[in-house]
Amino acid sequence: MSVCQTRKSWTERLIAEDVDIYDLLVSKRLSKHPQEYAHDVFQAIAARQLMAAGFDVYPGQTVQYIIVDADNRNPNNHVGAAQLLGSKPRFDVQKVFRYDS
Repeated sequence: MSVCQTRKSWTERLIAEDVDIYDLLVSKRLSKHPQEYAHDVFQAIAARQLMAAGFDVYPGQTVQYIIVDADNRNPNNHVGAAQLLGSKPRFDVQKVFRYDS
């Protein structure tokens, strides 16, 4: 299968939401404590979600998240930490597609 065919197949599966949610997880290392980030970068948002749920979070740790609504006005709704995903998590198809590009 060519790269173009693979990409088309992957895009069709994303749009149909026929993907394993764990294939969409993004992993990022925290360079500092989540509260020290000046901007609402995705990994800091996910880390703060984990802290609010009672998880220990520290610099150097890798956090995993899925992009759920990148354009939401509330930055806390942009991503969902992997450990907090429910049984049928939603994801932002357009942002996942752009992120993969």
